[in-house]
Amino acid sequence: MKKTNSRLLIFVVTTLIGLILCIPSFTDATFFSKIKLGLDLQGGLHMTLGVKTDEAISARMKAVALSLKYYCDKNDILIDNLKIEQDKVLFSLVDKDAKPKLEEFLKKESGMDVKSNTLEYSIGVTPGEAKIIREFAISQAIETIRNRLDLFGLAEPSVTKVGEDGIVVELPGVKSQAEELRARELIAKTAKLELSVVSD
Repeated sequence: MKKTNSRLLIFVVTTLIGLILCIPSFTDATFFSKIKLGLDLQGGLHMTLGVKTDEAISARMKAVALSLKYYCDKNDILIDNLKIEQDKVLFSLVDKDAKPKLEEFLKKESGMDVKSNTLEYSIGVTPGEAKIIREFAISQAIETIRNRLDLFGLAEPSVTKVGEDGIVVELPGVKSQAEELRARELIAKTAKLELSVVSD
C-alpha cells in the first residue's frame, strides 16, 4: 500500500512539474522563458550561400593599381601599360632612373609579391595575404547578412561559416511565402565596397 502511494505521489509531482514547464509555450507568461523550437520543429528558411572570394582578391589588386598610379603621377614617375591580368598588376617603368624611388614605394605595400625583370613589373598577393583577404571577405559577408536580418526583425537567426567559402543561414519561424521571399531578397542582395585613392 505504501509503495502504491509513493508511486502515485511521484507520478502526480512529475506530471505537475511537466505541466508547469509547458505553460509558457502556450501562454504569454513573462515570468517563464518560452521553449524555443528549432528549425526542424517549427519550420523556417534554410539557405547555403557561396562567397565569391576571388572578387575580393581582384578588388585588392584594383586598389593596388590605383595606389600605384596615384603615387607615380604625384612623383613624376613615368610608367606604361598598366593593367590587371589574372589578379596581377602589370606595368613597365619608362624611366630607369626612377627605379629606386618606385621600389621604395612597392616595399611599403604589405602582403604583395613583387617581381621585376629589368623595367617590367608584376605585382601579386602572397599566399598569406590571399588567405587574409578571403577570410575577411567571408566574415564581412556574415556580418552584412546578420545586420540585414536584424532589420528584418527575426528572432535568433543563425548565420555560420561552412567549408572554405560557404555560409549557412537558418531562420526559424519564417512561415509565409511573403516572409520567405523578403528574407531571401535581403540575404542575397549584393553589397560592394568600392576603394579609391583620396588625394591629400
